[in-house]
Amino acid sequence: MEVGAGSGIITQELLSVSRKVIAIEIDEDLFANLSSHLGGNKTLDLVCGNFLNLELPKEPYKVFSNIPFSITGEIIKKLLFAANPPGTCHLIIQKEATEKFVVNKKKNSMLSILFYPWFQINIDHVFKRTDFKPIPNVDLCLLKITKRSEPLVPHNNLGKYRDFVVFKFTKSR
Repeated sequence: MEVGAGSGIITQELLSVSRKVIAIEIDEDLFANLSSHLGGNKTLDLVCGNFLNLELPKEPYKVFSNIPFSITGEIIKKLLFAANPPGTCHLIIQKEATEKFVVNKKKNSMLSILFYPWFQINIDHVFKRTDFKPIPNVDLCLLKITKRSEPLVPHNNLGKYRDFVVFKFTKSR
């Protein structure tokens, strides 16, 4: 799955290595361009719509995307809190946004602690700004999220764990 397919650069690469690609684009003009250039590919499912309003796949899936930076948190929360989260995600995001999701030795966010028992989240690659055109005004990285084969907290304790984390983060503030 690709969120925010844009001009289709990543979509084309995904098509060369995947059995099926779901490419989601909210912008109608970009979607029309994608449809005219890639719409004939039988392994591509193009969706024009807002990812945040769409139902996620029921079968196992992976995500690779240069996601819209303005809704990074909403996208990641939708994916990881889903009943059927992806097995892996590779997301190009602003480097500073990784602090919300990656567990570290100094200070952790509530989201990083909430996701940690179920997902391994780390920075897989740091890009140079010149890797992109146009050159962005922010530093970017590839965030890798991998669903743990065995969660660190048993599934039947999910609610208790989340309640405890939320309580600890909101009580101490």
